[in-house]
Amino acid sequence: MKDLIDIASGTVTGKDHRRDGKNNHDGCHYEFGSDYLIAVVTDGCGSGKHSEVGAKVGACMIVHAAAQLINYFGQDNTYWERVRQVVLAQLRMLARQMGRSLTETVNNFLLFASVGVVMNRYHAVFFSLGDGYIVVNGTIFQLGPFPGNAPPYLSYGMVKSSLENNAPEQLRFTLNLPIPTGEIDSFLIGTDGLGNLINATGECIPGKDEPIGPISQFWEEDRYFTNPDNVRRRLTLINREYIRPDWEAGVLQRICGHLPDDTTLIVGRKRRSEPQ
Repeated sequence: MKDLIDIASGTVTGKDHRRDGKNNHDGCHYEFGSDYLIAVVTDGCGSGKHSEVGAKVGACMIVHAAAQLINYFGQDNTYWERVRQVVLAQLRMLARQMGRSLTETVNNFLLFASVGVVMNRYHAVFFSLGDGYIVVNGTIFQLGPFPGNAPPYLSYGMVKSSLENNAPEQLRFTLNLPIPTGEIDSFLIGTDGLGNLINATGECIPGKDEPIGPISQFWEEDRYFTNPDNVRRRLTLINREYIRPDWEAGVLQRICGHLPDDTTLIVGRKRRSEPQ
């Protein structure tokens, strides 16, 4: 699939998390096979004490489980439930080894939303469990928000919850936008912090006259694929804090970044034969 798709990713800690001394609670992971691409972004629950653990581990687990079962993709309608059950089993084993109450461990460490894509050479399916963003060929799809700002999380399937009793379908992967791979010119998956980035299009980089620009820059500009770390660098620049002296007033002005929440994205586009 590397001959068909270019891909890049990046993440930045939200300014609110940075202010509060918290870690980045997002995760992301992707994997190429000879005939598939799987990519996932995750967003840890804000009320969890250490939600970054589940987000980062969970992104890897979902990608690896989806890859292990890839022969069922597009052939077996139970593919997505197989992936979910494999990940739940791995998370349950991890939680048990942490030596705490299972419910306490899940709530403190393992609650995360997920958005991803599985594609082979013929078709692609975007999937989600919780909130976030999917962008395909420039069209933006927002997932959520959910009532009470309480999205469903995959790990609720490990413990007793009201969703498991009253709405179990919400704890299964939602399949979005099935599309032939050949019809995808570009795609982007992002955590819910991406909304702030989209809304900041007309703002300027802190301390610069340079506009942030539209979200489309990430799939239109070659620099993000020639050096994939440029996605992270751009997000960091957009969210930097800049101190500017106001000599007339005799004070220092603090100019804050534009991304209050952790923001993570994976972007891909159809491989181009030559840079444009």
